[in-house]
Amino acid sequence: MKKKMFSILAVGCWISLPLVADNRATGRVTCRVIDETGAPVPGASVFISDETSVKGYRGLTDDDGLYSCRMRKIYPPIGGSVRKKGYYKTQGEFWNGGFGIVPAETLKITIKRIIDPVPMERKYDLDLYFPVLQEAIGFDFEVGDWVSPYGKGKIVDVFITGTYEENKEQETFVFAATLSVTKKPDGFIPFQVVRRSSDTPAHSALQVPLAAQDTDYLSSIIAQRRKHIANGVNRYDTYDTGIDYYFRVRTVVDSQGEVASANVGWFCDGIKMTRNAEYNPDNPATRLRITLSYYWNPDPTSRSLEPKEIADRQGID
Repeated sequence: MKKKMFSILAVGCWISLPLVADNRATGRVTCRVIDETGAPVPGASVFISDETSVKGYRGLTDDDGLYSCRMRKIYPPIGGSVRKKGYYKTQGEFWNGGFGIVPAETLKITIKRIIDPVPMERKYDLDLYFPVLQEAIGFDFEVGDWVSPYGKGKIVDVFITGTYEENKEQETFVFAATLSVTKKPDGFIPFQVVRRSSDTPAHSALQVPLAAQDTDYLSSIIAQRRKHIANGVNRYDTYDTGIDYYFRVRTVVDSQGEVASANVGWFCDGIKMTRNAEYNPDNPATRLRITLSYYWNPDPTSRSLEPKEIADRQGID
């Protein structure tokens, strides 16, 4: 009898061990999809999964923008994507709670409406080598080059001033560029972005605002990169990694002080400062390079920041 009881206990313990070791939760997860105004979005296609899901869970939101599913063995984070025709796709990480926890609250996911997409020109990875340092050099957004005598640009939309500082004893250097508009009310406005990585928070396929605002533009911005030694290892710091800027230039104001026309655009991959491995020691400016990627709206009557090429890729796959 004792031997039989021992066998039963042993089997019971063997069965319970995986349950103790695996503290992942099973429970219902609910998402509420809204647009940028907070209104619910019905009929949106939702895909959610956790780190261990192979197929994930799919469904459509109801009239209140809700989608709910019972997830098994939740292993955070929970992520996925939300799509609907007429909206920009949102994807990434929706929730990252602890093990053994089911999200207690409804996960709120925002998708942007497609409002006014326009043909925009994309300038990608323009490498601009500084001809001189400590001097404001004109740059033409439309052409994508320095203005004469350093390039093919015709209109000075912004001045870009490059600087380079080096401390050979401490093995540090800082290279920077200041971008300044030529007149008000031209300028720059920052917006938050999510850079691509293995774990990215939920973000829209169009991270820039839908349209340029009317006021509160910055007259100048700074991009810089710094190298320093930490514990014997080279470290590189890039400032404002989670920020991009949209801009307004060539602004014409009417007699009432209202903007009659302007060209707008936005930086789509940050403003990158790099040091050239090969340079002319007789010209310190050759150490420095700025790389720009941006969209340019050629229509001076439009404030839209929505490139048609991005809008055309949205909807349901």
